[in-house]
Amino acid sequence: MMSFNESLFWQKVEKTESCWLWSGYLNADGYGEFRSKFLTTRLAHRIAYGLDKGELPNMPLDHLCRHRHCVNPDHLEPISVEANTRRGSSGTEQSSRTECPQGHPYNEENTIRQGNKRKCRACHNQRNRELRARKKAEREQT
Repeated sequence: MMSFNESLFWQKVEKTESCWLWSGYLNADGYGEFRSKFLTTRLAHRIAYGLDKGELPNMPLDHLCRHRHCVNPDHLEPISVEANTRRGSSGTEQSSRTECPQGHPYNEENTIRQGNKRKCRACHNQRNRELRARKKAEREQT
C-alpha cells in the first residue's frame, strides 16, 4: 500500500495507556505530519490507520479521543465530512483558546491575525525556517 520505512514512522509514536501520541512535527492545526523521502507530507493518523487496518477510507477520520496528535487506529473513526464538522470544535471554542496546539501563547506579540483567524507567530516562523533549510539542502545537493 505505502512505500516507505515503517520503522522510521513508528519511531515517532509514543504509546501511552490509551493514546498513541505523535512526537514528530505538528501542523498549525495540531495534527501530526510525516514526511518521507518517498512520500509527500501526509497526516500521521491517516498513515497509522492505513497501516493497521490495511486500507484507508476516502473520508475524514474523527479522533474519538479528541487529541489531534493521537495516531491510535482504535481512536479513529471514518465519518462523513458533515458529521466530522458537527463533531468538531466550534468557532467559539477555537476563539477562547489561549495557546496554539504546540503550547505557544496567543498574545499580542505572538499572534498573526488573518480576518477572523489567528495564527501562532512562533509556529509560523519555525515552519518558514524549516522550509528555508530544506530548500538550502536541496540546492547544496545539486
